[in-house]
Amino acid sequence: KNEKDTEALKSYEKAIEINPSAANGHYVIATLYRKMGEHEKAKTHMQEVTRLVPNNNLAHMVLAGLYLDDRDMEGMKLELEAILKNDAKFPGTRVNLALANGYQGNFPQAISHILAADSTVQSRGILELALSWFYELNGENSESLSRCDKSIELSDDKIYPVFLKANILLMQSDFNGAIELVQGSSFIDPVDKEYYL
Repeated sequence: KNEKDTEALKSYEKAIEINPSAANGHYVIATLYRKMGEHEKAKTHMQEVTRLVPNNNLAHMVLAGLYLDDRDMEGMKLELEAILKNDAKFPGTRVNLALANGYQGNFPQAISHILAADSTVQSRGILELALSWFYELNGENSESLSRCDKSIELSDDKIYPVFLKANILLMQSDFNGAIELVQGSSFIDPVDKEYYL
């Protein structure tokens, strides 16, 4: 524990003893506890922030992150759904809901959240890559390949979508297609090509 953080924590704890409804004090305390690795205490104070100020989307997002740290996908989803009720376009909410659902094996729900994600907030190429991955996990290989192609087209960094598509082709036993794709990609370093092939 950092001495400055410990002193700040003591000060903010005294402040919320005087005014327990000071949401900002609880927020700072939660942030300090998270930094110190004390997640349960951090969650308790961040939950208090969301109770005091239910439309504080940043607090909901931090709380979702605390649940993610503990691999509590249900808690994470509840916080992210609270954000959606407040602001359907809050950055990262749909993508994080997709990840939580994907982690639980609920790929159709993950796909629906990616499809609903605001492409002005997230790179459309990255969203297409995520869709490709979830479709592939859901066993929808043709749709997965189609989304890989869109991701390759839209992404600045084309390496990941190319490798994902090559892996899907390999899983479909289309070895020649995978090899041609990687060999034909001028933006992939020759050493990486050699390793893959």
